[in-house]
Amino acid sequence: MSIRRRGKTWQVDYTDITGKRVRQSGFKKKEDAEIFYAQARVNKSQGISNILDKELTLKDACDYFLNKYMQIKNLKHKVKEEYTRVITKIILPFFGNAKLYLISKKDVEDFILYLKNDRLLSSASVVKYKILLGSIIERQVENEAIFKNVVKQVHCESVVSREARALTPQEVVKLFETCKKVKPNFYPMLATAVYTGMRRGELVALMWENVDFANNCINVKYSAYKENLCSPKTKSSNRKFIIPSCLKKILKEQRIKTGSSKYVFPNSKGEMYLGDNVFNRLFLPVRNACGIGHFTFKDLRHTFSTSLVTNGVDPKTVQKLMGHSSSVITLDVYTHSLQTSYKKVGDVLNNLYQLW
Repeated sequence: MSIRRRGKTWQVDYTDITGKRVRQSGFKKKEDAEIFYAQARVNKSQGISNILDKELTLKDACDYFLNKYMQIKNLKHKVKEEYTRVITKIILPFFGNAKLYLISKKDVEDFILYLKNDRLLSSASVVKYKILLGSIIERQVENEAIFKNVVKQVHCESVVSREARALTPQEVVKLFETCKKVKPNFYPMLATAVYTGMRRGELVALMWENVDFANNCINVKYSAYKENLCSPKTKSSNRKFIIPSCLKKILKEQRIKTGSSKYVFPNSKGEMYLGDNVFNRLFLPVRNACGIGHFTFKDLRHTFSTSLVTNGVDPKTVQKLMGHSSSVITLDVYTHSLQTSYKKVGDVLNNLYQLW
């Protein structure tokens, strides 16, 4: 803020909620401008918004976050879409047209309870959405539109990460058998997930141009978020898989079934599957029917990596196959060449489940 004389009056300059410089003028005396300035400082110490911002709403803050801040940060498309969805479908419907300076600690606590009890979200999602709300409000603290971020006063319960589960070979066989009965069209994707450890978005985005039958390999070039193709999660996620002979047989049959579709695992229209539909309509019915307990789609990746390590494939190779940007399992004592290790991957996968 600054105070200056303009002709016969005094003015105070400050930054509003949109990040623009705002000028409050018309103070006949310097003392009046100083009183205004002093009041703003008091408001800051008490966490109260400047009275000039009383008409500004959380929606204004969300608009700034979506239309300006995210553009400045140059976030990935899928991140922008997720933020937009949470803001428009969850945050704004809950808070309505609430004035930004009137949002209290209790309001935020009620929002947390709403996420847990009404929307039945996981602890991880609750924390993620709370962080997003805090980030939206924090931008306005930076813009000097408000002086305190009440979200920081609210503490969610600590998120306890569930230990990843690796299915046993017997459980994988039962999963495959169940899938063939319950959702036979899902079987090629499920088998590919188990035999490659590919992420759900990578499977959905996989195209035939990236499947090389001649050289027995799959090249991961894309991932998917909702209806959009995007780059994989990290640079190291651009990687190559050896196709074991058992999976090659499945994929060749799938190539005939998909006809002219460019996608390896298309929907009934030959288009790219939505990731949520894969989980809700395909994976969940199979998991619930196979009777081997709770596990997630992501656990199929863990099953892949665990199966390789426990059968002698060195962890450095497994790290590359998983597409991790940093070493999750690092044992530098392994000195086998990648070519030899990749060949062993195919041998292990061919012998692991003995389906044929």
